[in-house]
Amino acid sequence: MVRGVVIDVYGKKSTTQFNHETALSTLQRKVGGYVEALRLPSLELTLWCDEEGLANSREPNFTATKIIYEHGYSSQESVIVGDVVITSDKTDEDGNILDMTNEQLTFLLEYN
Repeated sequence: MVRGVVIDVYGKKSTTQFNHETALSTLQRKVGGYVEALRLPSLELTLWCDEEGLANSREPNFTATKIIYEHGYSSQESVIVGDVVITSDKTDEDGNILDMTNEQLTFLLEYN
């Protein structure tokens, strides 16, 4: 199983789990649309958001926006919208997402 952290537009965090076979459908369901991946290399994490969130007038996600700007994105022009899922950025030889570390999970759940 792969663990991820869901951060909703109100900043509420929860965990989710999925397997390789259900990864895409789980991510799409959690973000509410087609997924777009934003890598956060300094954290070895990937933030998954709704690719069409702006076009669909999703609410801003200030917690997710703060995370990306504090950990790798220098442009302050974009705001992440809608609910997001954050997973490890590590993959196996077939491209399947690997589980995040306990330290990464704790960091995200305790992030303010």
